This record gives sequence, C-alpha cells and structure tokens, in this order.
Amino acid sequence: MLLKLRRALLPALLLVACTSLYADVTMRMAWDFKINVALPSAMPQLPFNEILTRIKGDRGYAAIGPIVAITDLATGKVTLLDPKAQQYATIAMVDYLSKVAGASGQNTQNLPEQAKQILAKMKFDAESHDTGRTDRIHGIDAYEREVVVNISIPVPIPGQENGLQLSLKFQIWKPKPSEFDRVPALHELAAYNERNKGFGDPSTVLRQIFGSMPGMSDHLGKMVEEFTKGGNVSLGMHIGLFVPGLAKMLEQTGAKGLPALPPDDQPLVDVNFDLKELSTGNVPDEVFAVPAGYKEAPMEDMLKGMTSAFTGGKPQETPAPQPKPQPKN
Repeated sequence: MLLKLRRALLPALLLVACTSLYADVTMRMAWDFKINVALPSAMPQLPFNEILTRIKGDRGYAAIGPIVAITDLATGKVTLLDPKAQQYATIAMVDYLSKVAGASGQNTQNLPEQAKQILAKMKFDAESHDTGRTDRIHGIDAYEREVVVNISIPVPIPGQENGLQLSLKFQIWKPKPSEFDRVPALHELAAYNERNKGFGDPSTVLRQIFGSMPGMSDHLGKMVEEFTKGGNVSLGMHIGLFVPGLAKMLEQTGAKGLPALPPDDQPLVDVNFDLKELSTGNVPDEVFAVPAGYKEAPMEDMLKGMTSAFTGGKPQETPAPQPKPQPKN
C-alpha cells in the first residue's frame, strides 16, 4: 500500500508543479517521505530530495529526481524527458492525465466486484481550519491551515467494528493576504493559478487520478474545496497518514514477527514539502526545449520508468510471449 501511495504521487506532482506558477518564476521545494515502521528490510530510498519548478509565460518546467516534465498551456501539451536515457515523449495534457491514472495503478476496471462494492460504500469526510500558528518563510509572513481527511472502508477486521480507518492530516502553510501585494512572485503565482483554473489546477489532477476509484468521485469536490480555502498558494506542507487501531488489528490476526508500529496518535507515514527558493529571475527559453540528441519514446514506457524510479524499483517489463507447443507426431 505504501509503495502504491508513492507511485501515485509522482505523476501528479509533476503536473501540479508545472502548473503552479505564472510568468518568470522559479520555485524550489525540498521533499522527504518517511515511513515510521521498523520494517524487516530497508525501504528503497527516493532518488531525489527536491522539486524544481520554473515558469515562463504559459510554459512550465518541473524536475523531480530523474524525470523532467515540460508543459505548454497554450498548446495543451506535456513533454516528459528522461535525461539518463536521453529520451522524450509528448502528449496532450488531458490524455497524459488519463495515462497517469493507469500507470499509477489507480485504474480499477479489473478489480473484483466485491472490492468495488466495498470501495463504493466507504465513508469520507474532510474539514479544514486555521490553527492560529504563524511563521515567516523565506521572508514571507505565513499562517498554517490544517485539512483533515477521514476515510472509513467497510472491510471485515477483527476488533474493528467500523472496518479500516484511515486519516490524512495536511498542515499547509499559506501566505498572509497582505503578502501578495508585497511579494511579486506570490502575485504572479496566484494570478497564474486563477487564470488556468479548471485546466491544470490541482483539483483537475485529483479528479483525473482518483476519480475512477469507486466511491472517490463523490468526495473529491469536498476535499478540493477544503484545500483551496484561504487561497491556492502554499509555501510548505506536512502530510501525516494515520491508521488508528492498526497494531491491534494485526495482533488480532495472530501474525508473528510483526514490525513495531507507531502509537495511534502518531503518523504511520510523514511527507514534508519545505520551500527553499521562490524568485522572479529570468528563466531562459532553452529550459523548455527538448535537448538535442534526445530520441522520442512511447509515453507508456516513460511513465513506467518514472513510477519505477519513484518507488526505487525497476520498470515492470511485459512478459515475452511464450511459444505455442508444437503438436506431437
């Protein structure tokens, strides 16, 4: 489950990073993903620790580890670059989103009918509030807004009457309203997000990635609404995944040699995004061009390599067809 969570995040991060800024803006975010479980074997480490976004007009550039994405909102195209293999692939952005859903393992068409019914019956709740905490991030006055998403999945679990309980807590740092007039980069960022609302904004990404999952499409609007309260610009974020009762649930199964789990009030997974740079310096045109010598590759292959790099594994290869048995004489 944790690997699937990581696998689903990268393609969405690439697109959101590309479509988060306006005009000549550079944004650099440090990122880390921590699993608070004593696993028997080490979790593959992410091959990167920052997200670099550069914007010039309608063109966006996002570098996340071994993969680069270039978007052009004027043409509605997205191009993925693989610098190591010196390959690229270009596709319409709307088609990219649908392919991401499949490559991230979110396509549920082949799920057993019973699993679809369980997901369709899950309960979902989202709420947000200002915590009252303030900070100064790279010279920008910011306040913290917390979004809590609770999910209840009705699966039969010993000792858990309400099934599997999941809770996601998002602690988002947003600029104070007065800072948008004072800081040019914030003004550009907010203007671009509003200008492209409904095309490349995070709500579109969420609906495309998770909308095909039974039970999710009805809840995404509420979740997006809570995220965008107070504006759609963020300077940092912490995400905590909580699974209350998980230790008790595993104990009830009688399994042996289970890993040590954090207490219910501590997150099973931590994800952090910290702002390292936000500037309005000139971004060269060549940043958004496919480098000379790169060869075109199928988008499906690029996405497989991207998600595999994100999870620390190798691309999943399609099994070679087996020769048909020859009839015996």
